[in-house]
Amino acid sequence: MGVLYRTDSKALAAYCVCYARWRQAELRVAKEGQVVEEPVLARIGTSDDLTVVGHRLKHHPATIITREMAHEMRAFLIEFGMTPSARTRIEIDPSRRLPETSRAEKYFEWCDGDEMKGRLN
Repeated sequence: MGVLYRTDSKALAAYCVCYARWRQAELRVAKEGQVVEEPVLARIGTSDDLTVVGHRLKHHPATIITREMAHEMRAFLIEFGMTPSARTRIEIDPSRRLPETSRAEKYFEWCDGDEMKGRLN
């Protein structure tokens, strides 16, 4: 398509960091669940010591990371023209021809495979 330049590499790297953080947080939530128990502490009597008096349920802290990273990734995807509506605004130089499978496509196919599970755990 001829629309990605070397100067875009930092933005692409930032997207990759967001993706890695999102993926790691998603794996953690999948393993530990979306809801976690949090102890409820209180002072009993005149003591300054805190005592666990119960538990309450709350969203897993990693769900905040997944939501924030998904938001960040969406912004990058729009900037790179990788959403359906963003693609309608891309102007392509028809004189430039790309290989059938780009290096980026090969990389992301690899990232979505089982190979990443061991790296993100």
